[in-house]
Amino acid sequence: TFKKIQKNKNIRNIFCVAFLLQLFFSWMVIYTPLFLHNDIGFSWKELGVMFSVMLLPFVILEAPLGKLADTKWGEKEMLTAGFTIAGIATLLMSFIGVKHLVLWTVILFITRIGASMIEIMSETYFFKVTDADDVSIVGLYRTMRPIAYLAGPVLATVFLQLVDFRYLFLLLGLIMLYGLRFSTSIKDTL
Repeated sequence: TFKKIQKNKNIRNIFCVAFLLQLFFSWMVIYTPLFLHNDIGFSWKELGVMFSVMLLPFVILEAPLGKLADTKWGEKEMLTAGFTIAGIATLLMSFIGVKHLVLWTVILFITRIGASMIEIMSETYFFKVTDADDVSIVGLYRTMRPIAYLAGPVLATVFLQLVDFRYLFLLLGLIMLYGLRFSTSIKDTL
């Protein structure tokens, strides 16, 4: 399985995309509530409202984006846009120190616009470049989530020894922008 993935640049790159997305999710799920509650000062009730709005792009955007990827734009362009949006919005989180419900909700919403673009495009692309004979590759692809959820906290713990908590989002934003390396390297399906 590893040899097959190594030989196919497109599959290798989409594996990296999937890993980075899951790393993004692991950090956001663990560290965003802690940061917004402990450092910025939002109540858990306020966070509940913010997070409910923040997750709307996954419901609203994924089906139309999938359709666009099949008809107008390719996955490559939308993956690239998703990494750019998620990366820049996540970077900004390190530099906003005010408790402003609407501002933070908008920033979090924008991060999820990027993440929803990456999620649907990576899934769409992966299943376009694999087939029924690639069961072992599909199985390994599905392990990106648990691997990222193990790697994410370890990486964050190491990083927290060096810098303030808020700069976790600076690092995560840079990691997401690094994902452009993989999204721009895949061969588009359109």
